[in-house]
Amino acid sequence: MQIRHTTDLTSPIYQAALAIRKTVFVAEQHVPVAREVDADEARTIHFVAYANDQPVGTARLLPEATGFHVQRVAVVKAARGTGVGSALLQAWRITPRPTTPRPCASARRCTPSGFTSGWAITSPRAQSFSMPAFATGKWHLI
Repeated sequence: MQIRHTTDLTSPIYQAALAIRKTVFVAEQHVPVAREVDADEARTIHFVAYANDQPVGTARLLPEATGFHVQRVAVVKAARGTGVGSALLQAWRITPRPTTPRPCASARRCTPSGFTSGWAITSPRAQSFSMPAFATGKWHLI
């Protein structure tokens, strides 16, 4: 598996991320497209996981005052349960970022597993959209 990242909204990496998000969040989970594609797109680092040169997972890091908010974590249905989410989390640990705060992530939309190993909830947070979620809080690398 290969993980690539970009901040360029015209890149094929970003386009692959957007396609995965539209499949998972808009088509499967019925999130309005206007909610999924937001004003923060240009401020984030977009990650895409590739298996056999095909995009299979994505996520983004949004810079915040206290760190990086991990958002829009999505894996295509055929690749779920294969370690794509874990690979994305590992990529964030080693990717150079403009500043050094610890990354943090919002709610995860599946059950707890090895995916969250090495992460801890550090602050409560209300859900901003009515969707099933694993937790309501920010996740920080530990």
